[in-house]
Amino acid sequence: MIMEEGTSLSSSMANGGKGGVTESKKEEENERKFFEECGKDIEFVQSSLIATQELTNKMSSILGSFENRLAQLRMQIIPIHSDTTRLKNTHSNIEKTIGNMNEIMEIFDTKSVVEQRIKEGFSVGSSTELDSYLSKMDRIRSSIDFLNSHKQFKSSEKTLIQLQGIKEIGIGYCEQAFVHLLIRDSINLEMNPFMEEGAMVPDQMELIKPEGIQEMMKLIKRFKESRTVEYLKEYKERRGKLLVSSLKKLTPEKTIKEDGLSKQGHPYFQFVRIAMTLFRSEQSLAIQLLGQEEYESHYFGLIFGGVELVIEIGDAIIKAKKNLEKGFGTFILIDLWANWKQIFSQNQKLLGVSLGV
Repeated sequence: MIMEEGTSLSSSMANGGKGGVTESKKEEENERKFFEECGKDIEFVQSSLIATQELTNKMSSILGSFENRLAQLRMQIIPIHSDTTRLKNTHSNIEKTIGNMNEIMEIFDTKSVVEQRIKEGFSVGSSTELDSYLSKMDRIRSSIDFLNSHKQFKSSEKTLIQLQGIKEIGIGYCEQAFVHLLIRDSINLEMNPFMEEGAMVPDQMELIKPEGIQEMMKLIKRFKESRTVEYLKEYKERRGKLLVSSLKKLTPEKTIKEDGLSKQGHPYFQFVRIAMTLFRSEQSLAIQLLGQEEYESHYFGLIFGGVELVIEIGDAIIKAKKNLEKGFGTFILIDLWANWKQIFSQNQKLLGVSLGV
């Protein structure tokens, strides 16, 4: 029995030792395979790095070659670009010089181009013909301005004198046209209805037809550019006469004998209100035609005759009422004074004076 047990134990130990050796070999085999796989991976990475480096070297070589070629091309293009820029500037300067020469030739040729047309004048009433004529006048003015600032040119003095003479002829025709427009397009106002009892007086009245105003403004622009002032004298005198004529249509002398016993008060003050409307209308027209800065010195001279007529009629009424008996005239004078104070205090700026009322 003892021997059997010993035999069994020896057999078991032998089998156990054999199993441990087998496991150890398996582990060694697995490690060997792992390291082999790692080695293969390392070899692949190394070969990939080598290939990548080769590609990098080739690309660097190509880029370096390309950069060298670009540098060579740049060295070749820079002189060409400089030459092209210089030629372009030269061409531009030549064109400008030719253009300036053509302009100068046109300036010296202005007389032969516009003289006949200027001397023919133009038909008032045709806006197209007026614009054409004024364009010729504009050319003369610009040519004169140029020659005045470039007197170093040969024959510039002679040409300047000739153009000045043609310009004066043109200005003469323009002044005639201006007077013609003043006469033709000034509106003949119907004034009597405003003196009827209960009639309303408008704030403004149309004095010149709109189309006439437009053409007159074109002419005035040229007058100002040419620094001629004759048109201002014509404007002031003719509009002033028309203003007085319109006021006289109201027959203001008839108001002297009126007693003022009506709902509207003394008729003289209806006459004064109409006069203020006319003054206001003349002021607006003067501003439109002459400009805000220049109108005053001409407007107040224009309305002088109208203001004088208003004052003369007022003085005549006062003198007439002073002679009335039984104090009746005193009441009329008080009424006249109150209305006079109100109307004129409201229109002192329009009249350009302080009346001290």
